[in-house]
Amino acid sequence: MKNGENGENGQTRQKKSQIKTSTATVGTPVNLKLNLGYDERERHNLSSQLVNPRGQPAHLDLKFLQNDLYLVQFNPSEIGEYQVVIKNNGTEITGSPFLLRAEAPDPELAKKLSATGAGLVSGLVDVENRFTIDTSRVPAGGGNVAVDVRGPSKASISFTPNDECVYQVSKDGKYYVTIKYNGEHIPFSPFTVYVTK
Repeated sequence: MKNGENGENGQTRQKKSQIKTSTATVGTPVNLKLNLGYDERERHNLSSQLVNPRGQPAHLDLKFLQNDLYLVQFNPSEIGEYQVVIKNNGTEITGSPFLLRAEAPDPELAKKLSATGAGLVSGLVDVENRFTIDTSRVPAGGGNVAVDVRGPSKASISFTPNDECVYQVSKDGKYYVTIKYNGEHIPFSPFTVYVTK
């Protein structure tokens, strides 16, 4: 029986072994790009839904990128298999559901990251303070780096393409720079930074 054919008693059956399953990490945002075979003119007829491992459906935004390429984004919150269901005018499209297996993050991976740079020791007010996060010892695409800067003023934080983190604050004082990988502190995090005028 082929995918989507009616089986006994009129039920639709699918062979899951024919559907490719992607993997992700719980707590790490997923950006899933899908070639759906529908261009921009047909995008208003498309809808998407995320079914969590417990079988509970939730609306999922489907963003048109170009040609027939679309993007869905979500953050797996539990271990198990997720389904991204895409429908055209209420009917599931060919290839749907798209499967993704979310696995627990490996807490040991955070220990393999390191951060260096002047911005982890001291900084200046209203100046771009910088440091580098070395992720070369962890699998590519296998995790999420999060940076938080807390202190007397709110920090603007950005990343450069070469793994450099840049932050800027508007008041002097003592700040704490927290760096986490998949929710786990990297070595020596949080860093205590003294910012002066």
